[in-house]
Amino acid sequence: MKKLLLPLCTLLILPCFLFGQDSPAALFENPLANSDVAAFDQLKDHFHKYVNEGILAGTAILVHQGTAQKQDFYGFQNLEKQIPVSENTIFRLASMTKPITSVAIMMLVEQGKIDLDDPIEKYIPAFESIQVYLSGTERISPASRPTIRQLLSHTGGLSSGYDASPAGQFCAKTVAEKKPKDLEELVETLAGIPLAFQPGTDWAYSYSTDVLAYVVEQVSGKTIDVFFQEYIFDPLNMPNTRFQVPADKIDNFAALYSINPEGKLQVLDSPEESPYTDGTYFPRGNGGLTSTLADYYRFTKMLLQNGVLDGVRILKEETIALMTQNMLTEDILPISVGGQPLPGWGFGLGFGVMLPETGIGSSGDYFWPGGAFTYFFVNPKEERIGIFMTQLSDKSKMNILFEFHKLAGAVFFQGQH
Repeated sequence: MKKLLLPLCTLLILPCFLFGQDSPAALFENPLANSDVAAFDQLKDHFHKYVNEGILAGTAILVHQGTAQKQDFYGFQNLEKQIPVSENTIFRLASMTKPITSVAIMMLVEQGKIDLDDPIEKYIPAFESIQVYLSGTERISPASRPTIRQLLSHTGGLSSGYDASPAGQFCAKTVAEKKPKDLEELVETLAGIPLAFQPGTDWAYSYSTDVLAYVVEQVSGKTIDVFFQEYIFDPLNMPNTRFQVPADKIDNFAALYSINPEGKLQVLDSPEESPYTDGTYFPRGNGGLTSTLADYYRFTKMLLQNGVLDGVRILKEETIALMTQNMLTEDILPISVGGQPLPGWGFGLGFGVMLPETGIGSSGDYFWPGGAFTYFFVNPKEERIGIFMTQLSDKSKMNILFEFHKLAGAVFFQGQH
């Protein structure tokens, strides 16, 4: 098989912009069953059907409320080898890496090593000369400097190819041409690209979290992968979460599928010949991590429990509360990605936040998807967690992730209502 080299932008993906004709809210017209068993069975059956129809290779699902949780593993992590999805299956997280990077930044904020309103240039001097895109080759000086807080909320002016504006497309073209080989080169490239808008005045899904990862490195003196391992993964007992899948776990690594011209699943990224196993992908903040359902559950459970898990505190309760509240003002809403408006979506410090008008989950849910078809949400009011994992690259089917949020949010457990 020809070795796959996925473009850098695939690690950035928040893939919710190819919804087709319907908005996510429009997918759900009928109320769901209130019975625990009926709701969970409906959830399972819904996604089993996608596997049975050949739309997905296999799925891993977890729903948690209070002290109860339910899991379901169905289909195959590798169709060609007929390896079933299991609790040991390792998935590409893509943009579900971003919340972990955001937690890392907030750990340093709590330690007093970073202030949320510090300008980025305090830690990365290359940003001192940053300009704002006006048109063509015309640039102007920023009215204020982009800050740590703004990068966490994607309001600092940084952009990416998921910003449909001329500035966003210029950013994507420049990064593609530079082909950065590591995080330092990527951040140096970004520092030379003009901002898409004046800091704090708009929202763009961006490379901001990569810059934040580099800030973590500058402040801590540790590479981002080492920082994650020492201060998040080891304390939370997440042994299968890494940027590179080790050789002795490749048999657990799921294949990534695309759709061929006949509408059938075909391997896009083979576990044996993958940038996730051969060292091609470098550690960064926007994406690139691989993990299991169980590992990511431990991360989300720490979030739900206000920063602590099994007696180990990662963040303070007030820090989690700050990160998971909407930071976007009415003049910025609704946000859009790739030109697709996303009504009912706000954004906190590293997480999407459902607003009262959302039709997907509940107001106050915080969440994020990954571009290889992974998804999580946390409902702090009802003490719920939902995690969905499969591996697909067909962005026209991203509604599947929001179907999961809606269906999983309706699953209740006896004694936990």
